[in-house]
Amino acid sequence: MFIHNQRGILLNSALKLFIRKAALYLCFLFLLAPLFNSFSVSAAKSPSKGFQDIKIISAEKLTYKDGFTHLEGAVQMLVDDLLISAPEVKVQDKKKAEFLREVKVSSDRLNIVAKHMEVDLATGLIKIYSGLTEIKQNQNNYNIDADLQTMDYKKGFFTAKSEDKQMTALHKDLTVTADKMEGQFNPVAKGSPGANSQLDKVSFIGSVIAKKETSQIKSDKLLIFPQQKLYRAIGDASFIYLEPTKEFRLKGDFLNLEELEANKYVVLASTNSSRKLINFTSPARRLAGRAKFARLWLENDNASEVVFTGDCDIRVDNKRIQGEEVYLDNVNKKMLSNLNRPKAIMLKREKLTF
Repeated sequence: MFIHNQRGILLNSALKLFIRKAALYLCFLFLLAPLFNSFSVSAAKSPSKGFQDIKIISAEKLTYKDGFTHLEGAVQMLVDDLLISAPEVKVQDKKKAEFLREVKVSSDRLNIVAKHMEVDLATGLIKIYSGLTEIKQNQNNYNIDADLQTMDYKKGFFTAKSEDKQMTALHKDLTVTADKMEGQFNPVAKGSPGANSQLDKVSFIGSVIAKKETSQIKSDKLLIFPQQKLYRAIGDASFIYLEPTKEFRLKGDFLNLEELEANKYVVLASTNSSRKLINFTSPARRLAGRAKFARLWLENDNASEVVFTGDCDIRVDNKRIQGEEVYLDNVNKKMLSNLNRPKAIMLKREKLTF
């Protein structure tokens, strides 16, 4: 009888323990149900914009209360096709996700490293604070360093700016600093072959300096069209070759620079007023010129030849040619004018630059 009683007691204890664990498990599922319901919405019900497909991959601690989820410790989440990791994440159901401290993002289209990041789950807008962003392209990745970057990941728009310093972007071998940057890339559908994005257009605004090893572009605004290999500088624009023994400067209101092939470009310079003229100077070569338009051919950033058009006034050493069109061989310092009876003048004791 005693043995049977002992067995009954043991069975009752085991049953109570099982019921208690089951109740805790069901309670845990009940708490998580709203969370996963908000994170797993079918494609048929999802709106065309925003992030509705969110999955928790790992976290050491999870707290959920009244629509707010707090994740801590080596958190990894999959937001659409973005794999995001951070030490701490705060999520408000279907509204916003905050990623705190040492945030890392990776996908087929971009990589991000930031101190802090916010994701609007309803609109798909991403705010990146003190971050480095790499937009992946087929041949050359685009790198952005700024205090604040805002990106509409679904539509492909992004902006960047900094508070106490200029933002910086690396485009191929060109380092660009500016007050602000705006851009557009074409998001590629998930699973598409060669899923890297195509960067269609980038605008740099305010005190722009685009610098290479031996040359730089300065302007109020710089537009880059990566697919067309086209650069357009607008407002007080200048192209400067920095090597001391070959230094030259081309300055106008507009500069249009087109990449012909590797390290070979053609630059068209013009003005927005009939009274203004573009200027070309090279003190190292005792050369100066001005005209309404100028077309330069650049090889390794050095001007090999220049064609000036409209009200030309070109000077090399003590020689001067005025005419409607002047061709300059900048390597051999030879000039040729063949329109409207050019006027050649010998200069003595006259300043070279304008």
